[in-house]
Formats: sequence, C-alpha cells, structure tokens
Amino acid sequence: MNNETIYFYIGTDGNANSPAEKALEYSIKTNCSVPYEIEWMDTARGGADWQGWNKNGWYTPFSHFRFAIPELRGFSGRAIYMDVDQIILKDPKGLFNLEIPEDKAWISLDKTRTDVVVYDCSKFKNIQGWPSIEYMKANKQKEHIGHFVKRIQNYWHPLPHKWCCNDGGIASDQKNKFICDPYNKDETCLLHYTQMEWQPWKPYPKKFKYPPHPHARAESLWWQMYAKALEEELDNVNTV
Repeated sequence: MNNETIYFYIGTDGNANSPAEKALEYSIKTNCSVPYEIEWMDTARGGADWQGWNKNGWYTPFSHFRFAIPELRGFSGRAIYMDVDQIILKDPKGLFNLEIPEDKAWISLDKTRTDVVVYDCSKFKNIQGWPSIEYMKANKQKEHIGHFVKRIQNYWHPLPHKWCCNDGGIASDQKNKFICDPYNKDETCLLHYTQMEWQPWKPYPKKFKYPPHPHARAESLWWQMYAKALEEELDNVNTV
C-alpha cells in the first residue's frame, strides 16, 4: 500500500467553488509523492456516476455522493473523500496509509463528520444494511447524511487532528461544538475552511458579507496555493 495510487473523491458544486478546486488540486499535486487520481463529484460535469440522484433532503449538491465511493471502487482498496473547501499541506500519502484496525472501515475526525474520510472500501461489502448505490440514488426515504453515518458508526476510527484543522483551529462545529487542534506550521497537514462566511474565495457573495478570515495565516496559506495554481495555469498556456 505504501506507493499505490491514491484515489481522491472531491465533493464540489462546480462554478462557485472553481477557485477552491484549483487551490486544492494544486496542493495535492505539489505535496503528493505517489501517483494519484482526482474525481470531481459534480453533477454538472461529472460522469454517469453522479447523474440521476434524488437530492431531496441533501445539505449540498454533493451530500450523498461520498457514500457511493466504496462501491464505485469495487469494494476494493482505499479511497479518500474530501470536501472541496480544503488544502493539503503535507504528503497525502500519510493520510492514505493511516492504520485502520481490522474491525474498522473508515477514518474521520469524528464519528459524525464526513468532510475528510479515508475508506477501507473492501470492508463496506460486509457491513450489514449498507445500501447499494441504486438505493442511495432513489432516496425514497429522503434520508440525510446522518442516516448513513449512523449505519457505520460502529466501524469508525478517529482521524489524527493534524489531518483536519478547521479554520486554523478557531472554528467549532455549531452542532456538537467540536473544536480541532490549532494550526501548527510543523504539524498541520490539512486546512479545512468550514465557515462559509470566512472562505477566502467568497463563493456566495449574495449570501455572505465575507469579513477577513479571523485566522490570518490560514487565509494566507489558501491564497498562496491559489496564486501558485494560477501561475502554473498561465505557464501552461504560454508554452502551448
């Protein structure tokens, strides 16, 4: 598993988060030491896997896509799910290769959170009651994320805090008041910009006023990644 291809599945709604996609993709590219593939989980430009879903009760346009990953991988190997509003600061090989105990099937920051997940896809095939993709697509019960997470809570294993630093460590989950470790230059491996009104790329200006991010270093790191992504994009255009 040490040098096998890392499969990233990124939840995104496309246009509004295009800058976030560029920053995240660049952060993966510049830090990853092994082969990788990225699947953008976006109905507008994605393939057949993301079409035909009943989204009643979803919090985002990609909410339930993340639960299809084990089956899409053929219940084999590992995969990483991430929300698009993140950047990676260290080699994601370390995230992909985290130990998952034999009786566990997925890793995340908290058993109710699915914003960064490492799946051991093979184990989902034997989880009693785990629904098929076709069941998820139909969504006849109008289930939300919590329903799916509840089915697999007994198979959860904790993610080290350094692999999901929320807003530099100053933001809390409004529902369960979960607070992560503060940003540390040497230790933090991933930054997650959870609070929409602080997201540096300002995806929804009609909805939020977007004051300066209260963690200046977290905001600066995002802008650095985005600027480098744009610079690389421009270089590629100029060499054509």
